[in-house]
Amino acid sequence: MSLNDGSRSVRSYAYAGGMLNIAWLSGYARHVKRENGCLSGFVQQNNDITRMLPFRQDDPSRVGVRNARDREPVKIIGRVRAKMVNGTRHAYIDPIEIGSPSVIEMPSGLSWHQPIKGRDPSKVEQDDFTPFSGNAFGEFRLREAANMVRLAGIVDGVFPLRDGSGGRLVGLEILLRQTADPDEAVPVRVMNGHLAKAFRNELRMGRPVLIHGKFRVRDEHATDENGAVIDTGNRIGYVFCRTVLNARRGQDIVHIPAWVKEILERYGRDAKANQNPEATETDGSEHATVDQVASEHDESVDHHDEGGVGGEPDMGDLDKELDALLGHV
Repeated sequence: MSLNDGSRSVRSYAYAGGMLNIAWLSGYARHVKRENGCLSGFVQQNNDITRMLPFRQDDPSRVGVRNARDREPVKIIGRVRAKMVNGTRHAYIDPIEIGSPSVIEMPSGLSWHQPIKGRDPSKVEQDDFTPFSGNAFGEFRLREAANMVRLAGIVDGVFPLRDGSGGRLVGLEILLRQTADPDEAVPVRVMNGHLAKAFRNELRMGRPVLIHGKFRVRDEHATDENGAVIDTGNRIGYVFCRTVLNARRGQDIVHIPAWVKEILERYGRDAKANQNPEATETDGSEHATVDQVASEHDESVDHHDEGGVGGEPDMGDLDKELDALLGHV
């Protein structure tokens, strides 16, 4: 039974290890590779190949992930995973199923060609793939159902993101854990400059939280020998969101795993040593300007109050909300 046809409840496949972890991506499959039974590639949603979204499936025994052909429309239902590569944390989508998207889940001609707000035009890269010809039409913004992430987990790190001068706080990067391995923590960027300080004060290590966001790719930056922040040319996957919600035990997180005790103990040791892990600056590779972390299609860095971690999330019924966004109701 296909997950794409809406015949199965979202709750039947939306959890990994007892925690909510599900993503939906629609676009054009690019650079699809099959090696030793494993599948990898990208989903392209706009006319900038530096912003293609990576997916990788390393389990050759898993069914339902064989329907990916290069340059054809594709819809991926999968998990957000992360791994460390040469000391840098990369997120990617691990497909559960790959199928055909509906026509309303694909990028329109206008959204495909719409420039990414705040992005330096000189950094945009294109190739010979042109799925749209003639006059562009449709919606300017990428449709909501084309890129959605629902992720619950345990906070294992909070780092400030500042503007290019290193001064104004424009957001936070949260390391969200769902497994006992800290290297698998998913990087989540909360881009809400107005509330970043409040979030930073509330997000204690070991706290269960819920993220409603989108999967993104950003440029990797490093600090050279002169202290200047430079572009390494590498791309890093992450989850983008505007706010952080309280995870509900028994719903978003089925149970709190035993390894959370290690986080709480480590946080307690750091606090006794007067080392606040939430105030720790990231290294040069994590510095980003407002333009560099602005998201796609007119979703720029938000400076407006959208609520925070202190209140109960206005989530409603998960099945109804997600089904409505996906066009199943």
